[in-house]
Amino acid sequence: MSESAPVGTAQVRSGHAPADMVRALFLVAAFAVATLLISPARTLLFPGNRPAVQVVGYADQVLAAREFSRDPIWAPTGLGPGWRATSARDSGGGGAPTTLHIGFVTPSGQYAALEETDGPAGPFLATVLGTVAVAGSAWVRHPGVDGATALVRTVHGVTLVVQGTAGLAELRALAASLQKG
Repeated sequence: MSESAPVGTAQVRSGHAPADMVRALFLVAAFAVATLLISPARTLLFPGNRPAVQVVGYADQVLAAREFSRDPIWAPTGLGPGWRATSARDSGGGGAPTTLHIGFVTPSGQYAALEETDGPAGPFLATVLGTVAVAGSAWVRHPGVDGATALVRTVHGVTLVVQGTAGLAELRALAASLQKG
């Protein structure tokens, strides 16, 4: 007959001590943390490192709009460093009216945009609420939705719209920065 092991002890040991399991868990955790720190997922740990806005360039859209428009296309120049373009698009050509959109975050963190077309202004200009002087030129001021304001002007067949939730001073600054090309 063989001797039996005392009750409560294993007959066969795995050969792994609890310290070995702790070391293995530590290595797995260290690898997971390192992966989080070097991957784009690090913003889960450090949300303050996320950019507040995605800044885009708009030179290509301005050039394309100028190429296809039958009239001069206007674009912002000389805006201060606090102005950040966040969206830009153009369309038109082939007989269709040319349009240009450039959206900005203003120095005060508000939204402002240039909307422009060489097509007919239509009923958009029909609801005039008054004019605003910008660098010696009269712009039509329109109410927008959700507290937005739009400044509108037609020059040599091109309708310019500067709009956003930004204050009138910032909208004027954007409008005054426009240069035709």
